[in-house]
Amino acid sequence: MEWKFVSAVRRQFYIENMRKNFQLSLILISVTLIGLQIYLTLFFSKHKSESIRSFYADNVENLGLNNVLNLNDPDQENAQPDVQPQIAHPDVPEADVTGSEKRQSALDNMNLMQAAAEPMRKPPKMDESDVGLVTGDIKQLETEANRLAIGGNRRKFPDFIVIGMQKCGTTALQYFLNYHPQLKSPSEGELHFFEREGNYQKGYEYYLNQMPFASEGQFTFEKTPDYMHDPRVPSRMYHFKPDLKIIAVICDPVHRTFSHYLHATNIQRPDGWEMPGAQAIQEKTFEEVVYQALKESINSTLAQWLITLPEQEIPYALIRDKWHQYLDRNMKSGRRYLMPSSILARSSYGYLLAHWYRYFPKKQFLVIDGNEIKVSPASALRKVQDFVGAEHHLTDSNFVLQHDTGLYCIRRTTDSEVCSMPGGSKGRTAKTQMQEPVEQVLKRFFRAIEADNKEVLPELYPLSWTDDLMTY
Repeated sequence: MEWKFVSAVRRQFYIENMRKNFQLSLILISVTLIGLQIYLTLFFSKHKSESIRSFYADNVENLGLNNVLNLNDPDQENAQPDVQPQIAHPDVPEADVTGSEKRQSALDNMNLMQAAAEPMRKPPKMDESDVGLVTGDIKQLETEANRLAIGGNRRKFPDFIVIGMQKCGTTALQYFLNYHPQLKSPSEGELHFFEREGNYQKGYEYYLNQMPFASEGQFTFEKTPDYMHDPRVPSRMYHFKPDLKIIAVICDPVHRTFSHYLHATNIQRPDGWEMPGAQAIQEKTFEEVVYQALKESINSTLAQWLITLPEQEIPYALIRDKWHQYLDRNMKSGRRYLMPSSILARSSYGYLLAHWYRYFPKKQFLVIDGNEIKVSPASALRKVQDFVGAEHHLTDSNFVLQHDTGLYCIRRTTDSEVCSMPGGSKGRTAKTQMQEPVEQVLKRFFRAIEADNKEVLPELYPLSWTDDLMTY
């Protein structure tokens, strides 16, 4: 009996020891697999970057061309590009060229490039069947809202909408406008009604219920920067309210592109969130994303030329034409521009606004240079107040320059001690710098399509970035 007991104990000890060894083996295998996965991710990421560098380095060496991105030498990533500035007056040292002369040089370059390019053809008209219009009785919904008014306050469809562009200061604009007693916007932030199919198909009653309560004499508005670049939205808004007023904010296309990349790769998204193309750029460098966007839109040959050719040999007119062809394909079918090319498409203001002007007359549009919101917010707010018919409640005395940041805060009243600023996770580009080589490539690309802005927005031209973009 004693022998059987000892045997059972030994067997139990053996089984327990085997279980522990098995668990330890599983842990070691898991750690090894995780380490292997990390190694392979880093290896292939590095190999891909080196492949891109090698590809361009071989072409640069074989063709004897300037290499704007310095891709043949990884240690020179931060070096200045091998492109010499062309001064408008060769007999005058560069340091002696005044600001006005620099601007004239930029405009001269702009005129020469525009003369070499064909006038921008209008974006193709969409088939209404691709717009997916919803129907609803707006007047009946407004009547019902009036019946349900509480203390004279009722939900009200927007009098104007800020349609974009993303990363150009629309959040700051909305923040400042909400300090105006006559202007009210949804507390939820961006509604994404007209461009997100799931929201739009819920209909106008759903949209009205997202809007704030307003009293007589107050104006309601909403801000969704994704509206501006979606081909379907202009038609949807026109059929919703033909007399709607629209505000578009545009800004330096090069730095907007970089800010968009930082936003797309840093934003915290909810579980299950999906945006076609966005996930693909999460582990890519900005240089890789720009290269991929150019290759997908204007083709790999022109992308290579943008990087390698000397400035005077770049076929700007051809690049502009190829880019318009790419935009036309999506515009005609009503498809949104997806990542990575979306970071370039959203900076094509002239082309996008030409599409909007097909549905709304210019008198219903206010286009603001985003730099004005940054350096002179009172001036930008004065334009908005005039445009929507609100009183001049927000003036220079409401804004105070913060010398440590160079940005403006806003006071509700001129004697208020509290001065608030738009905050949160905005301003990523203020702390993160774009590498000079890829900035030069983007300048070349947007230089090719800057003629669109001059053609579509002559009343605003030159824009705040024109001098820097067009002087080379």
